[in-house]
Amino acid sequence: MKKFLRILPFFLVFVVVYALMTYWQTTAQVKPFLDPFGRSAKVGTMTPNRPVELIGENKYAYLKDQNLVLATLDPATETVKEEQRPIPNQDMFAYTNYKLLGDDLFWVGKGQTLKWAKWQGSAWSQPQEVAQKVTALQLQEAGGKKLLWVGVAGNLNAYEIGSDQLTLIKNFPHTNVETLTAALDDQGVDHIGVVDNINGGLYKLTYSTLDTKTWQGSAPVPVSELSLNTDSSVDAGSFGVDGQNGYFLVTYKIGKLGIKTLNLYSFPLGSPENVQHTTIVPHTFMGDEAKFVYDGVIMPGREQDGLKFGFVASTADSPRFEGNELYIGTLQNGQWKGDAARLTNIHKIALNPVLQKKGSAISVFFTEETTFSTFDIYSTTNNPTYAEASNKLTADDFKMSAMQVPVYLGSAIIQFFIALAWPCASYIYLMYFVLRREDALYDSASRHFWVAVVLYLISQISLFLAYGNLNNWRIYAPEWLHTNFAIALLFIAFALLCSLITWIIRKTFYERNAIVEFSYFTMLNLWLTLLGVAYWMTY
Repeated sequence: MKKFLRILPFFLVFVVVYALMTYWQTTAQVKPFLDPFGRSAKVGTMTPNRPVELIGENKYAYLKDQNLVLATLDPATETVKEEQRPIPNQDMFAYTNYKLLGDDLFWVGKGQTLKWAKWQGSAWSQPQEVAQKVTALQLQEAGGKKLLWVGVAGNLNAYEIGSDQLTLIKNFPHTNVETLTAALDDQGVDHIGVVDNINGGLYKLTYSTLDTKTWQGSAPVPVSELSLNTDSSVDAGSFGVDGQNGYFLVTYKIGKLGIKTLNLYSFPLGSPENVQHTTIVPHTFMGDEAKFVYDGVIMPGREQDGLKFGFVASTADSPRFEGNELYIGTLQNGQWKGDAARLTNIHKIALNPVLQKKGSAISVFFTEETTFSTFDIYSTTNNPTYAEASNKLTADDFKMSAMQVPVYLGSAIIQFFIALAWPCASYIYLMYFVLRREDALYDSASRHFWVAVVLYLISQISLFLAYGNLNNWRIYAPEWLHTNFAIALLFIAFALLCSLITWIIRKTFYERNAIVEFSYFTMLNLWLTLLGVAYWMTY
């Protein structure tokens, strides 16, 4: 029984510290909750490297295996209803470009051939070939009309989609359309932003308009020329207008390492030549500039405070919890307002964001690379019902964290070798009495025990502050524990707790002995201290 009582404190310390680590890990990964947005929920699994295609209010489509999946999302619960349609042709997987509007499906197949098929209740119609050497496309609904924008070699063509044929409305001269966005304003005018690849690393941003009521349009006006190195390229582009200004968001993929940067080119709609260039660079929790910022996409529709745009950035709260998360910012008066509100907390790599607004609720869809053959689709929204229901810690959160905690306990082993020096001064003091006046360790056990504890604390605190990895400590520990004085107080608290337990346990010893009591104190304190600080010392 006495042996059990002596071991019990070690067991209780381990249980309490493990529970605390599990709680810290859970809250660090899940919190802070991203109000007013809820937690991201998985809403599908798709074929890789294709963004989700929005096809209506809370409706989206994606490719999975040999099917085109049409999904309807309930934003209040993030639950999904799916309809699966077989793909009309295997060459839908030749490129990432496909668009769906109503029953009309367009895709770029083999040989960069644009094909068109209509859903006829239970099957697709026979695919029709529309154009050759297609590089970009967009579908759009404007005033009850369906428009198809097609970038081909040398041109950007606008078609009106009929029941069984396409009617060419307008032709805009271009070299090689890399990306295109047609943004419809409240007056029914389409504002077209194009990233045109002139040759190799030379690109041109152009702006043009098309009145969807009269089909009158303006010729493309050069906004800016982009000259990139041979090992760099434009990775993605998006365009939007707010009534006074136009905004290009262009992602550069730079160098062999593939570092991505997000660039903003803004200009007054009346004078596109007066362009301003800025880089979207949010800062990390540590105050550094984010190294990866990409996939900027402007949300259709203008808010009172400007245009909203989503983007992905690596602004990890700490080196431990890395991840390319999704953010939302604002464009107004020709500038980025410098805001970057975080929308996701997945600690993984987010890709291909798309944003949609209905009423006051914003829904966001994005993908995450799961395997080489599949991407998971996630969604989040600022719908109040969903945010309130999802922004809670669950049992699964704690289970996942409990499995990760042993990684942090491993740092206790590394720190143990430094900690062996903590009791050296105390044992030198006690060994003097063992050799010269051993009776004093029995007769004045309390006095010699406390002297040994004080020497131990002096060594422990000074050695930890001198040789401990305080860089890690000041990243992961709470801010109130960052000062040397706070660290010293923490170690004193540990020592007092271990002394109290030793005082209780000493009644199980045969007789009082300062060196025996201090040895028990040392083992318990090493156990408590090394486990207690392990979470904050691990990289």
